[in-house]
Amino acid sequence: MKKGDMRHGTFTPAFKGNYPLCLQAIAGQRIQWQYMGESTMPPLGTRLFMAMSDNKLLQEQKYWVLEDAIEFDNYN
Repeated sequence: MKKGDMRHGTFTPAFKGNYPLCLQAIAGQRIQWQYMGESTMPPLGTRLFMAMSDNKLLQEQKYWVLEDAIEFDNYN
């Protein structure tokens, strides 16, 4: 996977409270995610994704999510 690649998946965090409210609002929704690179902080090497949705706050804040909080579609 290279930076900028897109995948569809559902945001399924173990603890929603660990995320900002704008990310909590999309929990359980299937949306498109853009690969942003690998984490340089622990857990090292974990892939990071940014939500691609019509949520204005998400677009402005550009929060990155660890891949283990996203359940990706198998076919994408």
